[in-house]
Amino acid sequence: MAPITLLNSPADVSRGSLRLFCLAAGALTVFALLTGCGKGEQAVGGPATPGQMALPVTVIEVQPQQVPMIVEAVGQAEGSKEVEIRARVSGILTKQLYKEGDTVKAGATLFMIDRAPYEIELAQARAALAQDRPTSKRHNARQSVSSRWWSRGPSARRNTTTPPRA
Repeated sequence: MAPITLLNSPADVSRGSLRLFCLAAGALTVFALLTGCGKGEQAVGGPATPGQMALPVTVIEVQPQQVPMIVEAVGQAEGSKEVEIRARVSGILTKQLYKEGDTVKAGATLFMIDRAPYEIELAQARAALAQDRPTSKRHNARQSVSSRWWSRGPSARRNTTTPPRA
């Protein structure tokens, strides 16, 4: 009986694996060479098999002629400047004053907004102003009398505690 050797070191294991790999690669190479070599009967001069039969071919003679150059491509257009439009006031848009893609100048009017809510608000403000004017006039008159009384100095104010009424 032959002695059994145990492989203890990693170097012994890698040498054994390398030998096995080289043996398998050599056997595979010999097998590929032997099966790839044929007798050469299917060469150009030999008999044709059903897979090698000639197929019918149509032949056209080439003639020079003018051909239009048409190129179809998919693309995406982008403007040279991107701007953001923000409303200065809120309201309902009644009309758009430009067409998509048109060039517009800075400061140009782009939209018309419904005027009715702003006209109502203006009328209310004018009414409130007209209502407050008489009160404002009385207040201004009192203020002018008080300022004249105060500007006279301490000697004029000595005997009175409040300014005279207008």
